Amino acid sequence: MTARPGLSAFLGAAAARPFRWGAHDCQMWPADWVLGETGRDPAAAWRGRYRTWRGAERILRQGGGLVVLAGAGMARAGLAGIAPDLAADGDVGIVQASVTIGDRVCPREVGAIRVAGGWAVLTDGGCVVAPFAARAAWSVPCRR
Repeated sequence: MTARPGLSAFLGAAAARPFRWGAHDCQMWPADWVLGETGRDPAAAWRGRYRTWRGAERILRQGGGLVVLAGAGMARAGLAGIAPDLAADGDVGIVQASVTIGDRVCPREVGAIRVAGGWAVLTDGGCVVAPFAARAAWSVPCRR
């Protein structure tokens, strides 16, 4: 799927794990990738603070939306913002996607990881890769 070391294994493991708000969801899994690659957690400020869709929405609303919230976390983790069209395999971003979560189809901004063929996003059915429109992106250095 991708030439970035470790990325295919990470995506396969992510797809096999059950979706769980606050632990393994569409916002946390790109942060988990960054944490594994850099040792710095861009989601440290909100990790463990929600367990439901409503809890996630509350944090997003309080943080100014996903692009703003993720941007602040990525800056704290030392990641540089880049133009989305310059993102390479293993970089992370925020994309516009319709994702299925439970019985909802949610057209929304979600966290994503850049892979060959587009952006990978997490739904409660696993990973989906498509050429989603990216709203923001950050460069993730290779494993420390």
